[in-house]
Amino acid sequence: MIILDNITQFLLNTPEYQQAKKVHIYKSLKSEPDTGQIITDLKKNNKEIYYPHDNPYRNETDIDLVIVPGTKFDRHMNRKGRGKGYYDMFLEKTSAIKVGLTFSKNIVERLFTNFWDIPMDIIISEKEIIKGE
Repeated sequence: MIILDNITQFLLNTPEYQQAKKVHIYKSLKSEPDTGQIITDLKKNNKEIYYPHDNPYRNETDIDLVIVPGTKFDRHMNRKGRGKGYYDMFLEKTSAIKVGLTFSKNIVERLFTNFWDIPMDIIISEKEIIKGE
């Protein structure tokens, strides 16, 4: 029996994930929430999987859900990435539901944002699910 971590369990139980047919997801680094079990579930359920392309403008944009990494998130649905704007360039081109995965220690009350920063629709940590208005 496979035991799912809370972040994975929370995501898999959202209606947004369950209804999605085309999902863009990243392969996590050791410092990020593990996406391995999510990728396994996507394959098991025959969902179309898209991974980040080296050029953010070449990512598939006709998708239902995009799972986004971040170094920090806030309770106003903002995120900070690694500072190169990769995901912001991609996210501005898609109408997919944007889900940020993070650990609760990386959620702050308010982040400084720039005009090009694209907010999340949902933020999931091991302790909670935060949904935008």
